[in-house]
Amino acid sequence: MSPASGRSTSASADATSPRATFHDGPVSRYEATYADIIAHVRIVTTYTMRLDGVHRSTPVASLEFEPIEEGTRFTHVEHGVFLDQFWADGSWRHGRVECE
Repeated sequence: MSPASGRSTSASADATSPRATFHDGPVSRYEATYADIIAHVRIVTTYTMRLDGVHRSTPVASLEFEPIEEGTRFTHVEHGVFLDQFWADGSWRHGRVECE
């Protein structure tokens, strides 16, 4: 069903999904599935992150939109599942330190 109809829809990326290279570092690939879209209310998505072809994580995210007097309240809730290789090589520490 179409997002414009205000009903659920689903889509997933194929081999042409977005890829990026960080300077001279690894190639990152983002593959998403939109599990639920209700116009002006919420979007629920899951996505897979790969670095140099290695599956690193599969988070699920909920994006909610609520009308309030001042405009719109936006709530983003995300739960990430990080796979063994992500923890084993310590790469999570690098990003964490930069964010603090």
